[in-house]
Amino acid sequence: MSDPRHLNDAQIHQIYRRSYWDAQKCWQYLPPLNHVCFDTSVNFGRFYFNEKLPNDPREAAKKALERRMAYRHQRVKQQPDQRVFLEGWLNRDRALLNWVKTYDATR
Repeated sequence: MSDPRHLNDAQIHQIYRRSYWDAQKCWQYLPPLNHVCFDTSVNFGRFYFNEKLPNDPREAAKKALERRMAYRHQRVKQQPDQRVFLEGWLNRDRALLNWVKTYDATR
């Protein structure tokens, strides 16, 4: 791969689509859950929604984000040296959760 600083927007878009959106099959979910799937893929790599999620895409997205936050706390409990990253991780999760709560499917 060439130096990422020299990639154009189309190349970056292709990498994100292939490596995260398509790899996790985020297209199979309705918004806003598909956005949470994508962000989780970018942030965590390969993952699976192991537990059943609600049928409503907004409620499912909220639940998935709640689980992400719980996982982060558990990770820090198991690996205290990761605490330095916790607030940044949670800020990312909270920002996405706020977006999910205000998501308007009619737009």
